[in-house]
Amino acid sequence: MRVLVTGATGFLGSRVALEAASKGHEVRCLVRDGRAEALPEELRSGAVTGDLEKKGDLATAMEGVACVFHAAGSTDENNPDLLQEVNVGGTTRLLTAAEHSGSPRFVFVSSGAVGDIGTRGFYRNSKAEAEAIVRNSRLDWVVLRPDFIYGTGDHKNTGRLLLQAASGRAWKTWGAADFQVQPVALDDLAPCAVRALTEPGAVGKTVYFGGPPVSYRAFAEAAFHAVGAEPRFFRVPLLPIRIWAKIQARTGIGPRHRNYLWHRVLWWRRDHLQRTAMAEQHLGFDPRPYADGLAAAAQGDWWQDGADA
Repeated sequence: MRVLVTGATGFLGSRVALEAASKGHEVRCLVRDGRAEALPEELRSGAVTGDLEKKGDLATAMEGVACVFHAAGSTDENNPDLLQEVNVGGTTRLLTAAEHSGSPRFVFVSSGAVGDIGTRGFYRNSKAEAEAIVRNSRLDWVVLRPDFIYGTGDHKNTGRLLLQAASGRAWKTWGAADFQVQPVALDDLAPCAVRALTEPGAVGKTVYFGGPPVSYRAFAEAAFHAVGAEPRFFRVPLLPIRIWAKIQARTGIGPRHRNYLWHRVLWWRRDHLQRTAMAEQHLGFDPRPYADGLAAAAQGDWWQDGADA
C-alpha cells in the first residue's frame, strides 16, 4: 500500500515512516524544498518536494496514495496565525487533495491536549478545529491524540529533560507538583500508529495514547535517575503566580498572549489523564512505565550533544 507521510523529518513522523516501510508499505514523504536530506537515508528515495500551502504540490504527492499519515504541524504557541495556517489550513488542503485523489484513509496526528480539560491555548484550539474538519470529511479517518512523546533521538524534549537533570541544578516545580501526567514512549506509540493505517476497527475513532500515570514530581525524578543524578527540587509557590496571571489576563501585560500564564496556572493545578482503552482494544497499545522508558531512552550519549542538535 502506498502511504503519504507528512512531518516525516520530525520525531514521530520519521519513526512511523520507517516502521511502515519495514511492514512492506511503499512510503512517500512530503518534504519542503531542500529538506529531503533531513529524512532518514532509507526514506529519501520516496521523498516528494511540496508544501502544504500549495494545492498543486499536494495533488502531485497524492497520486496513487491509499492512505495519508498527517503528522506535520506547528506547536508555536507564540504565533497563533502560524498555528491556524499550518494546523488548520494545511490539514484542510491536504484533506481536500486526498478526497479528490480517491485516497480512502486519513490518519491525523492531533494532540492529547485537545481532550484535556486542564489544557488551554492556541495550539490546543488549532488541533481541535483541525480534528473537526477531519471528522467532517468523506474519508475513512482516524484521529490520534498522543500525550507528551519521549524517546531516543528526541533532542527537543527528551534531550532537554535529561540535560536539565544532569546539569546539577535544582528542578523548578510550581506548587505541589502532585498533578498527574501520562508521557508516552515513542517505541510504544509508533507501532500503533502504523497499525492505524490499515486497522478497520480504528476508522471513525479518536484514539488517545498516554502511558501509566505519574505525578509531575515523579516525572522529574525519573529524569534524575535516568542520568544517575540525585533529585533536587526548588518549589515555587503558586499563589503569587496565580495573582499575577489574573492581572496579565485582564491587562495583556507581558511578552506572550493575554491568557498564556493563566493557562499555565490551570495546567499546574490539574491532573492530565485520559482513557487509553480504545488504543489498547483497536491498536494493541501496551505502554511501559515512564521511568523504565526514560531510562532506556537515556542510554548512550546522544542527548549530551545538546537540545539543538
